[in-house]
Amino acid sequence: MEESVEESTSSNLLTETLNVLQPSFAIRQILQGTTQGKEIVQSLEEKRSIISKQRKQLVRLLVSHLLETNGETPSTDTKKALAVALMYEFPCLLDGTGSGYGAWYTPGRNHKPATGFLEERLRNVRKRMRMLKRPRHQEQQEEQTVPSTPESDVPPEKLLEMVEWMKVNRYPVSQVEDYMNQTALHRGKWIRSNGSKSLPEILTEFPRLLDNPGMISQDFQQLHPEAVGKLFQNWATMSDRILTYAQREGKLPLVFDDMTPDRALKVLPILLPPSVYKIGGKVHRPTIEESRKSFINIQPVGTNMVQYLQTAERTQPFPYILCLGDDMTTCQTFTIVSDNAIETDTLLGAVDLCFKAFFVLDLNYTKQCLPTWEFIQQAVYEIDGHESSNVKFLKTSIATLA
Repeated sequence: MEESVEESTSSNLLTETLNVLQPSFAIRQILQGTTQGKEIVQSLEEKRSIISKQRKQLVRLLVSHLLETNGETPSTDTKKALAVALMYEFPCLLDGTGSGYGAWYTPGRNHKPATGFLEERLRNVRKRMRMLKRPRHQEQQEEQTVPSTPESDVPPEKLLEMVEWMKVNRYPVSQVEDYMNQTALHRGKWIRSNGSKSLPEILTEFPRLLDNPGMISQDFQQLHPEAVGKLFQNWATMSDRILTYAQREGKLPLVFDDMTPDRALKVLPILLPPSVYKIGGKVHRPTIEESRKSFINIQPVGTNMVQYLQTAERTQPFPYILCLGDDMTTCQTFTIVSDNAIETDTLLGAVDLCFKAFFVLDLNYTKQCLPTWEFIQQAVYEIDGHESSNVKFLKTSIATLA
């Protein structure tokens, strides 16, 4: 009932928008003109959802019509009118953005380019039509939004005294925990002052962050107290929807014994494939396998951890999760940060710790699995930040499975 009221309210807003936007688009008529389009309409009417393959077909059909009727460079209002008309015709496609159609089209602003499925398809088609190099698509990986932390009420001299003491002392644990708690606000400001510090700099100044269990979570609570337990609270329900969606997408067998919350975590990089990116002018096209390993790296039981960490520090110099076992069975789990392996009781605990490490250490998400971490941030921890069109679409798709 709540969903119907929400869709009704959104439809009213879309109607008001449609009345002032030109030209108008007969979405249903456009789609009914092809066999693929008819199948898409049928799925939207009967199931109130479409799979990603149908979504891509839908975008191709609409952009093709847009180019035929408005040329290579339709105006912002024209593209917005197309997106609004689509949402008005099929409210089940509304996403969680403020406009309701942000995953399909978001106008450019503040020197940032327009985004969304329609814009991205239009950009690709123009590239082929003009035989010109498309302007580089820059992943708009915004820095994690960190609320301004209040000033510490601990005197500066005392703060420095505690920081220096912890550089050479790991025990007693109770005193370390107390000092880490008292210096948390100071630490957060220090890490972010004058630009982000490098990981070696941070660990030299605050070595107890990684070698004392619970310190990352304690610091994260200072940044986002409302989000601390969100993964454990939300994942049981969300994982069921993700697994159902993955089966519908053909990413998991229809009959599968390992339908567990852990399996839902492992399938995320498959549902959210990585984007192309550049480093120093060189184009990188990560594979799904690279994305999976950059998120959760599975190694056999009995792996020599000392040797593994020495190699991993060079090949994977970013936080990630390590599982000892196989794709079906997990025996041990760790969060890997630099050359530190922090053991956790569960895979979910390792993902939680790894996510919080990105925030506490003020690190950018790993590009090979960027959409996966964006989804976890936005959909699970409910922390605002940049999200790609694919992330918006997955959020919307699993919401319909509630």
